[in-house]
Amino acid sequence: MKDSKLFFCLAITALMLLINLQACQFLPKKQAEKPVDPPKTIISDHFLLKVGSKQITINDESFELNAPVIELEGMSYLPLRFFLDYFQATQIEYDAPTEEISFTLTRNSPMSSDFKKNYLSINKTPNNDTAIADENYETYKSMYIQSMTESYKGTANFDFDLEKKAFILKPENELLGLIMLAIDGNQAKVESWKEFTKTLVVLSGTIKSNMPDHSIIVINPSDPNIVFLHVKDGEILWDVLNN
Repeated sequence: MKDSKLFFCLAITALMLLINLQACQFLPKKQAEKPVDPPKTIISDHFLLKVGSKQITINDESFELNAPVIELEGMSYLPLRFFLDYFQATQIEYDAPTEEISFTLTRNSPMSSDFKKNYLSINKTPNNDTAIADENYETYKSMYIQSMTESYKGTANFDFDLEKKAFILKPENELLGLIMLAIDGNQAKVESWKEFTKTLVVLSGTIKSNMPDHSIIVINPSDPNIVFLHVKDGEILWDVLNN
């Protein structure tokens, strides 16, 4: 009798284990959890700029750019190098023979049609190459005049002579006095004049890349026929101290 009860208990236990095993087959399988990406860090910077100035404020901290912000045809332009480095552009390349600059920037959303319309649309026709060249010419001319005016603010005025293809610099105040004393042989002023001419030679070389065969001419504001300095394509053609 005892053996019968023991056998019955074992049979019931085995049946319950079998039922539990069968039930487990119908339970939903828990999928492996995907690793959660760390939250992206969003940095918002506040910029304060002034057209024609090198000053820039970023998050209430003041800095000076290596070139002024300029405005052409109602559009403001930042120095490209600052733009590329600040926004962490990659694959930056410059092809000297073609003067082409290429770089890569990441975006968080597709380019909108409004953006393309406002900034990228260019109305080109097969016969408008001359018009495009003229537009580029005026753009570069305005850019260089504005840049020089800002750089020599308070010491000289700039103009442009289309016939001579020349940027005309008319010294005033301290700069004019420096030139006159250098002509008179004041050695300290002679050295200052040499430094001044070097800056114009470098500037002339820059102008050459976009406007070849154009000059920078420094004239006597009292007598425009008197030329103090004539620089063209990065070379000095006339220096009043050496001629």
